[in-house]
Amino acid sequence: MSQISVLHAENYSLAAEGLKRILSEHNISGSFFCVKKSEELESGILAYEPDLLIINYASKGYFSIEDLEFISASYPNLNILVIANDSSTVRIRKVLEIGVKGYLTNNSDKDEIVLAIRKILSGEKYFSSEIVDIILNKKEPYPVFSKKNQILTHREQQIVKNIALGKSNKQIADLLGISHHTVHTHRKNAMKKLSIKTSTELTLYAVDYGLIELAY
Repeated sequence: MSQISVLHAENYSLAAEGLKRILSEHNISGSFFCVKKSEELESGILAYEPDLLIINYASKGYFSIEDLEFISASYPNLNILVIANDSSTVRIRKVLEIGVKGYLTNNSDKDEIVLAIRKILSGEKYFSSEIVDIILNKKEPYPVFSKKNQILTHREQQIVKNIALGKSNKQIADLLGISHHTVHTHRKNAMKKLSIKTSTELTLYAVDYGLIELAY
């Protein structure tokens, strides 16, 4: 992996130092910067132009979901990895809908942190098993996981899998040797069959039905 620039939004100094040490131990080299409060976040992005933003939005009084929404909307090409402890299904879903590329908990070990970073920087997405369990084990109605879902065709499964991995329609078209229009059509049909509306829901469907794997 070439040198990268990482911005860590974390108010806890020991956590920031620990993450920096993990990256160094796993030969992820480059520049590592840290901001400790919401007011410093955008100026840090502008100053350091990071390849990856790692943020703990659950650090009350320092960063928030609103910060994530603003940064994601203002810098749509910025890779965002969340590392936070949050047991609220509603809040976690909201964060996923914002479009973050990865979500870990504070219980994630250093190998999983490194794996998530490598996958995200290679254009994929990564959600820890804890986060997926929180989403899937709730008894709230969530149509994407209904057993009444129609079975997807093999091509639709391929499309869903690659969307879940973070690939664009153009990348999927090039990978499968089909047109961008065909990818769009299959994507639209799959989402209609599953009664879902967002790429995040497709990702969770792909995890639940084994189209993509997570490290447990």
